[in-house]
Amino acid sequence: MTLAEEAATSTTDSTGRAALDNEFRAIEGEIARIATQTNFNGTLIFNLGSGFAGAVRVFVGDLANTASISISVGYITTTGTTSVDDINGAYNTDLVNVHLDIAVNASTGLGYIKNALDAVSAMRGNIGAGINRLRSAVAVMQTQSQNTQAAESGIRDANIAQEVANMTKYQILAQSGIAALRQANSNGQLVLNLLRNI
Repeated sequence: MTLAEEAATSTTDSTGRAALDNEFRAIEGEIARIATQTNFNGTLIFNLGSGFAGAVRVFVGDLANTASISISVGYITTTGTTSVDDINGAYNTDLVNVHLDIAVNASTGLGYIKNALDAVSAMRGNIGAGINRLRSAVAVMQTQSQNTQAAESGIRDANIAQEVANMTKYQILAQSGIAALRQANSNGQLVLNLLRNI
């Protein structure tokens, strides 16, 4: 946009406009290269028909609850790797028609550039919203996983203090029972000894 605005001003001469036009063509070529080569896991992202076909679907959930989140991804059509024809079907985003060689063309090109920027902003907004939705889904699943692990741990793990107190109680009861049995046995022995001595 800055290049077109600079080329549209009357203070720029024809040599300057030619340099601005060359710079714009180089930037447009880089946009076209990015559009044709950007991929995720080998799948082209912005190519209509050979990429994600306008949406990325991500599976979320578990075996009992299957769902997917769909993220809208725009497309950029190009003429080879040098020119941008269309961005996400937005009206009048053909950057091939932008020429900065004369002031009138630069002024006209501003509309094309503005439409292209608006289309890219809309694409970025859709992708950003999808990323935020995925992050929220991941946060929910992580919380559910932690809660499930905590519940399992509470069920499975023993309460050590209570178990030690129970063990001590049962040991005391067992020793008391043995002592009482020993006392009872010793009383019977005394009676037998008395009877023998008579």
